[in-house]
Amino acid sequence: MNSLITSDISSSADKALTNPWKGAEAIHFYLLCQRQLYQKDYNRAMKTAMRLIEYEKELQTKDVYSLVAIASYFNGCFRECSKALNKLERLDTINKQEREAYELLAINLFSRQSPHDTKQKQEFNCPKCSSIINEL
Repeated sequence: MNSLITSDISSSADKALTNPWKGAEAIHFYLLCQRQLYQKDYNRAMKTAMRLIEYEKELQTKDVYSLVAIASYFNGCFRECSKALNKLERLDTINKQEREAYELLAINLFSRQSPHDTKQKQEFNCPKCSSIINEL
């Protein structure tokens, strides 16, 4: 199997097979995030959804940011939810009706709640350079 992957990588013109497991990881995190949402584990679901942003090439951008928006909203991180909704509104792949639906959703959500995080995010010091790292 390794020799087949290696020969495919060396013969591939676009080098799309550089990391053949990236798609499997993307699906894993996508399903994990949905499971965490259904289990009402919103903090972990949000962290998993934020991780999905790294897999935009493997998954549809609309699916990724929809999960980020939902998980962030239920986790009380309204700033992150607002950013995700803005990303969804600016997608080139959606039609005018979908764009208006996202805008209306954002207006309805943030007319009641300002787009500021109600939860305090944890920050850690990097063990190597001592810079501050946000948990997300």
